[in-house]
Amino acid sequence: MKHPRPPVRSLAWTVVVGVSLFVRTASADVPQCAGTDTATQARARSEGLRRYRAATARGSINRVEMAAALEAFEAQCRAGDVTALEMRAYALAALGRQVDAAESLDAFLEARPLQTLDADARARVGAQRGAILAEVATLTVDGTLADSQVIVNGRPFGSVPRPVIRLAPGAVNLQVYGGNSIVLRRTFQMGPGETRREVVSSSTTPDTSTTNNAASTTATTTAPDNTAQTTTSTDTTANATTNVATSTGDPGPSDVGAPVEQPSRRMSLAIPIGLGAGALVVGGVAIGASLWVGGRAAELMKPECTGPAPDPACESVRSELGAATGVQITSIIVASGLAVGSIATTILWARSAPRAPQRAAVFCSPDFRLGGLSCAGRF
Repeated sequence: MKHPRPPVRSLAWTVVVGVSLFVRTASADVPQCAGTDTATQARARSEGLRRYRAATARGSINRVEMAAALEAFEAQCRAGDVTALEMRAYALAALGRQVDAAESLDAFLEARPLQTLDADARARVGAQRGAILAEVATLTVDGTLADSQVIVNGRPFGSVPRPVIRLAPGAVNLQVYGGNSIVLRRTFQMGPGETRREVVSSSTTPDTSTTNNAASTTATTTAPDNTAQTTTSTDTTANATTNVATSTGDPGPSDVGAPVEQPSRRMSLAIPIGLGAGALVVGGVAIGASLWVGGRAAELMKPECTGPAPDPACESVRSELGAATGVQITSIIVASGLAVGSIATTILWARSAPRAPQRAAVFCSPDFRLGGLSCAGRF
């Protein structure tokens, strides 16, 4: 008597899913921000931002500093600050881990929806999210199949529906298990920024006695340039139809309509030039007022103003001298301030210029102890 095979498949499937779930849990892609240590949150955030700025200060990425920033942001998250997931995503993207960055940003937006952020944060998140998702493939698995399990490239993602699965571009191996059997197995290629939608549905719950359970699948592929896609429907009786569907867009946790941040620009040279011209004009007024003060002071030294009975006209000269002195002092102060501002803004203008990344430089010399060359430099 031949023993039925489904129990063996059921046992094998249980082992596979159990091992996969253990691997998934052990990897802990996005940390849980479940702590309550506010002091650690503030300290880790400050350290992370300091390291992040240091990593990007010279135009090129300092991977050592960026890795330290990532570690600080993860410590901030573990201490209970969910906002750390945003900066964690940017640090991961800078280190080339785009899929992890997309998942971290998804988790941040799930906890802090885009509409709850202020205008600056919406613009920042919109720009960074668009750049990250342009490097990532996005898969959606929809349907109402009960007791299902979605596995992509050997990694379980839970039951149907799965609105967002971020993947590295390349070959994708998708399997959907219903009960103890595979109801969908599909292999395809996905490119950067591409979105694909798979729909799994079944009129009856799959049982343990069959391998295929009359399930139907629908695949929708969205190209990165949002052109029209081809939707193909197939079932287990080999009946297939092809029609054209419109793009469903990005199935992320929230739609980003914020404007993309523009890169920082160099300060306008007109600012220091204008301040310098103002300093020259006001300095000319100060010189004119100084000459006027000297002339009025000479008038007051005449005998008719210094004798025992001063001429009444001397009082008019004395008042003109006071006014000219006030203009002189004020003009000197303003001209000095404008000159200092012109110098300071000229320095800032020079510092705001984009800096070219440092080129690698290697220097070698004979090393007789090692019997070869000893090299050092900047890489």
